[in-house]
This record gives sequence, structure tokens and C-alpha cells, in this order.
Amino acid sequence: MKKVMIATIDAYTKEIIRNCVTQALPRVEIIDVTTDEDILYHIKSAEDDIIFFDKYFLSYVLRFKIMTLRAISKNLRIYFCETGECSRYFGLRLFKLGVDGFVANIDNRQNFIQKIRIITGAHRLFPDEVIESIEANEHLLENKCCGEVTELEFAIGIKLGQGKSMKEISDELNTSVNAVGNHIHWLKKKIGYKSMNDFTLLNQQMERMHIRSWAC
Repeated sequence: MKKVMIATIDAYTKEIIRNCVTQALPRVEIIDVTTDEDILYHIKSAEDDIIFFDKYFLSYVLRFKIMTLRAISKNLRIYFCETGECSRYFGLRLFKLGVDGFVANIDNRQNFIQKIRIITGAHRLFPDEVIESIEANEHLLENKCCGEVTELEFAIGIKLGQGKSMKEISDELNTSVNAVGNHIHWLKKKIGYKSMNDFTLLNQQMERMHIRSWAC
């Protein structure tokens, strides 16, 4: 392994990852990537390298972007991280997308350092809660909870990030308030929701992404 790339929208998460990677892998090159163009530039020469994403760097829709990363570099290993408790359905979603791992509670730094050392052995790594759900086939049976974000869910998420109410959203999308509520319920599980600010962050990150640059 020659380098570890860190792609986060949150400075606190970035600092934790950088600090822990430095301790776990003192000789590896660490690269901060701040845009999608940065990622695509660096992974073209990836040789068994690792990229750590936070939950929201790639915004709402992950499948296309993960597929693009895999198409450009078969050697890149992709891991997602989050502070605090594990977002189980988000972890299942990542498992279905074929990423190499998902690490929660990275603010427990000593534990995260140990996880990084495990990762260097090319192990696929997910939290126990996610593994238990995988063994119960929840990633196959509960597509509403851990499938990709649908077009309607995406539209609703954008409007939530704009601060609009369920009533405003239902009027604009010509659907019932109850239907909007149901879609929000599933969307929250898929994104690993922890607060309404998550939708604002996802909107802001989506504005920074340049979809054309992801063309393989």
C-alpha cells in the first residue's frame, strides 16, 4: 500500500481518520481529497490503495459512483466511516454495493486504529450489527430500508434540505402527506440519518459534485 485517501465533508471526521491512519500506518502517504476530480485523479494510479469516505461525501446516490471507482481501479479498497453509533441500514446498503467495509464509532480512536490495521490485511470489515443483519439476509429482504435511494426519495431529500415542510413537499410533488412521510422514513434509513442537518449537508455536497467527471 502506497497511499490512503481521505474524502470527508466534515473536518472533525477527517482529523480523526488522519490521526488514526498516521498512528496505525506511519509510513503511508496520506492524501486529502476535497472534490470528485481529486478522487478520480488519484485513483488512476492506485496500487492496493485505500480510500476512506464519510457517509455523505458522495451525496445521495452511491451506486453509480462506486461502480465508476471500481471500473477505474480494481485495486482500490473502499471504506466508509462514521462517528457515533452504527447506522445499520446504511451499512447494509454499503454491503450490497460491494464496498470493502464500513467502520462506525471512529471517535473511539484506539479501536479505530486497530480496525485500520485489520483493513491493511485486505479484510472486508463491517460492524457486528451489520454482520448479524447480513447473516439474517436483511440486506436481501429489506430493500426498502437498504436499497438505493429512489428518484422520488431523492427529490424529497432535496426539498427537506431546503427546509421545506412535509405539506409543502406533498403539494409540490402532487402526492399525499402520508406518502411523503413514508418515503422520508425509508430515506432516513438509507442515508444513516441522525439529524435534519444531514439533508442540508447532502444538498451542499451534491452541489459540489460534477456528475460529468464520473464518466468512465
